[in-house]
Amino acid sequence: MIIGPTGPMKSAPPSTTTTLTPPAPLSWEWTLRTWYDDHRCLLCRTVEQGLWRVVEWEDRPVLLHLSGSQGTVEVAYYGRMDQSLLCRRASRLLNLHWDRQGFLRLAAATPLALLARRMRGLTLVGFASRWEGVVACLVSQQLSLSAALSIRNRLAQTFGQQACVTPQGLPLYTLPPPEEVAEMREEALRAVGLSRPKARHLRELARLMAEGEFPSEEEIRHLPRERAVERLRVLPGLGEWSANYLMVRAYGHPDGFPASDAGLLRNLMLALGMEKRPTPAQAEELAAPFAGQRSLLTALLWTCRRGEGDLPSPRC
Repeated sequence: MIIGPTGPMKSAPPSTTTTLTPPAPLSWEWTLRTWYDDHRCLLCRTVEQGLWRVVEWEDRPVLLHLSGSQGTVEVAYYGRMDQSLLCRRASRLLNLHWDRQGFLRLAAATPLALLARRMRGLTLVGFASRWEGVVACLVSQQLSLSAALSIRNRLAQTFGQQACVTPQGLPLYTLPPPEEVAEMREEALRAVGLSRPKARHLRELARLMAEGEFPSEEEIRHLPRERAVERLRVLPGLGEWSANYLMVRAYGHPDGFPASDAGLLRNLMLALGMEKRPTPAQAEELAAPFAGQRSLLTALLWTCRRGEGDLPSPRC
C-alpha cells in the first residue's frame, strides 16, 4: 500500500507502466549494482532485479518501481503522477543522459579499457532529489557506509514518514523536508547520530534549500567541472569531495570525480594493479583522459573490485 498524508491507498496494480529505450549500451544488471544493496536501507529497496523508491508529486508520495532488460527500462508507479514527468524523473534518477558510448571510446585508450568493456552499459542510480543527496553527503563524511546508513535511517524514522510499503511488505520512508530540518534544534539531530558540526551544517544547508538559495540542478549541470565544484564547496560543511559527490549522485553532472574518496582510490589501485593507493592528485591525473565523462568513471570505480572476476562492490 501507499501510506500518504490522508492514510493508506491501494497500490496494486500499478497506476501506469511505461518503457524507456535510452541510447545503447545500457546494462541494467550493472546499473542496479551501483545502488547500495543493503536490506536495511529505508529510502530505496532492491528486490529481485528491481528498484523500489519514493518520489514526491504535488506534495504526495508516489511509489516508483524500475526494472530493466535488453537495453530498456520498465517504469511502473503507484499513485497519481503525470506520465511525462514520470519518464523524466526515471531518466534522471538513472542518469540516462550520460554518454555511455562516448565513455567507452575514451576508455579504449586507457589502462581501464578491459574493465570498461566488461561493465559496458553501466550508468548510475542517483538520489531522488538534491535534498536527499545533501543529507547523504553530509552524513557520510568520514564515516563507514554502514554507520552513515544507520544515521540516515534513524533520521528518516524519527523525523520523516513511512510513505509507502512495497508489494513485498517492505516499508519505504521519506526524509524530513528541509523546511522542518532548518527549524530543528541541534540536540535533536545529534540524537540520531550526527556530530555537532554536522548537525549545525545540516540545519544551515536545509535553510538554504528551504529559502531557494541552494544551487539548482539546471545551474550546476551547465557549469564545467571546476566552476561547479567552486559553486558547491562554498556552502556550509561542503568541500572538494562533497562537491564532486553531489555532482555525481544528486545533480547528474557528467563530469564529477571525488578524487579523495577512499573506496574509489582503493578500487583504482586494484584495477590497475598498483602496489599502493594512488594519491588524490594521481587519481586526478589518471582520470584526465575521461574529461567530460568522469562521472561514469566514478560509477565504474565505485561499483567494481578486483578479484573473483571483478565482482561488483555496490556503493551508496
